[in-house]
Amino acid sequence: MSQPLAEPPQLPPATEQQVRAHAAELVALAAGHGITRLAFASRGRLLGHVAADRDLFDMFEFQRAASDLVGADVSVYSDGALENEHVSADLVAATLL
Repeated sequence: MSQPLAEPPQLPPATEQQVRAHAAELVALAAGHGITRLAFASRGRLLGHVAADRDLFDMFEFQRAASDLVGADVSVYSDGALENEHVSADLVAATLL
């Protein structure tokens, strides 16, 4: 009889302190996935420009690697989201790393 797969434990969202402590590494890591202009938006949320020749897989791979690096949950949002009418205020106010 097989057992259900256990989901990995959820990490808490990355704080600004955690993100800024690894800023140079995160910027370099993001660049490797075609993401530039990386900015901190709020706990666990980063904003970046995703190159036209990249896709969601690049964003997901960056998120996974960034979470491993800082030891907390990191999500990245494309700056294209800023064009939405009801974009979150934290994304609009994001500050560059």
